[in-house]
Amino acid sequence: MKHARHTSTKQRRKAAVGFRKMTPTERRMFDDIDWGRTAPEVQQYRGELVAIRNTRVLGHGLDRKALIKAAAADDGCSPQEIVVIVVPPAGIVETPH
Repeated sequence: MKHARHTSTKQRRKAAVGFRKMTPTERRMFDDIDWGRTAPEVQQYRGELVAIRNTRVLGHGLDRKALIKAAAADDGCSPQEIVVIVVPPAGIVETPH
């Protein structure tokens, strides 16, 4: 009789969700988002969208499509490589959970 192979809950959850290692581009974009949440260069554009790539502000404005198109053209990259952060207007703060 064969013994059933036991897996931990963590292993089953990981397999069910399909975790994988981030690609270098995904890692950079994640880092850009993290940087943009607190960087003064980004936060100065209250109430606007900010385009970011490689921890650099590429542009800001209210029209997401136009912002991404211009940022990608200026930086010579694919539009899919641009991170867009929404900077809340002054006076809006996150409430603690």
